[in-house]
Formats: sequence, structure tokens, C-alpha cells
Amino acid sequence: MKHSELFSALKKGEMARCYLFEGEEEFTKKTALKMIREKATGGDFAAMNDTRLMDPAPDELIAAAETLPFMSDRRFVEVRDSAMLQSGKAKDYDEDDAVKRLNDYFDHLPESTVIVFFVHGKADGRKKLYQVLKKKAVIVSFDPLDDRELAQWIASTLKKEGKKISLATCQKLWFSAGRDLTLLYNEIGKLAAYAGDREEITDGDVDAVCVRSTEYKVFDMADALFSGQGGKALRMLEALLREGFLT
Repeated sequence: MKHSELFSALKKGEMARCYLFEGEEEFTKKTALKMIREKATGGDFAAMNDTRLMDPAPDELIAAAETLPFMSDRRFVEVRDSAMLQSGKAKDYDEDDAVKRLNDYFDHLPESTVIVFFVHGKADGRKKLYQVLKKKAVIVSFDPLDDRELAQWIASTLKKEGKKISLATCQKLWFSAGRDLTLLYNEIGKLAAYAGDREEITDGDVDAVCVRSTEYKVFDMADALFSGQGGKALRMLEALLREGFLT
């Protein structure tokens, strides 16, 4: 399942009992985790129905999943960085036995429990637990956004700030600041504050407040070189080397 499909399902109130979140787009992954946590545990007793585990042994995970929710319909269990989904990570339990136990347990997972296995980056698809989750859970892929998705995300994020932005200015923004959503989110906040009461975000706003990505700086350097400004290009190269952008 793509992350966009997950968001659509959650907005409709559809929620599975077990997920695996993997992929390189960490900002969107964390946003989805926050959204599903709030939908699963929302209410006055949310904190009491929210369990966060770091690479748990099967006994610990099963005990958390079996705990009845308190004054709520659901309990949320987050499993971070399970060694059973990553290669070369040490663990203090027998992996084969753990996978067998979890494979059997997932057939009887309480309807009141929502589990999310959260992996930084990609999970190791060769792992036995991964193969189990392919059959008994929903695997959600958080891949980097393409140009259309990125433009929609920027426009949507700015809309929450009461701002508008054209497609061309969106493109300038991600070319200037890069495509990392965490960085872009910070830049969008700066743009909204800089624009003040003005609704439209312009190219000038991007030039005025946004940090420049390495790609943008290299482009500027090449542009200076090809336009005959050798001295300026050399100074820009020295700055890039000094700042550690080039090695």
C-alpha cells in the first residue's frame, strides 16, 4: 500500500489491526504514525492506551497487545526498529522462535489492538518476520514524493497557513531548498511568516528567506562560470568546499 492510500483509508475511518511502516520518506511516515495513533487512542485517556516499544522480545509485544484498552475502544502499540526486520542488528532473543510465536499470535490479535511496526528506512525483505507481515499485516511504503505529490504537499501545507503558491514557485522552492520534507516544512513556516498579511507566496519570497540546497549552489556556480564570471565561480567553489558541501 502507498502512503497516500493509507491516508485515504484513515480519513474514511478504516483501520487495520497491524501495519508495517517502511520507506525513505521519514517526515510522511512520522505524520502517518501520529495520525493513526490519534485515531486509535483519541480521547481523555489517550496516554493510557498508547504503548511504545523499542525492539521488543515477543513476550513483551504480546503482553502489550493483550492489554485491554482503558475507557477506550482501542489500544495502540508502536514497535520501533525491530531487529527482526533489519539485517545485522543484535538481539537478546531467538529470532526463529520469536517469529514463530508472532506468526501464531497474529491470527488471534485482539480487535481492540492496533500495532504499527515502524522501521527507519527500508525493512529487510529477506527477514522471516517481514514475510509473515506480508501475509498478516498491511505494509505501507513511504517513498519520496514525485513532483506532482510534492507540489500538492507544499500547496496543502501553505493553505493551512492561509497562503497560496503557484506551481512554478513550488518548483523554485524545492529546487532552492531541496526535497527533504522536514527541511521544506521549516522553510514553509518561514515563508508564511515573511509574507505576513499577503496571501500569495512569490519567487521573491523564496529568494529572500529560503536556504539554498547544494544542488542550487552548484547550479549558481556553473551559471557564473558559463557566463564568464570565473572569479565569482571560484569564490563560490571555495565556499562550497569550506562549508563541506563538496569533497
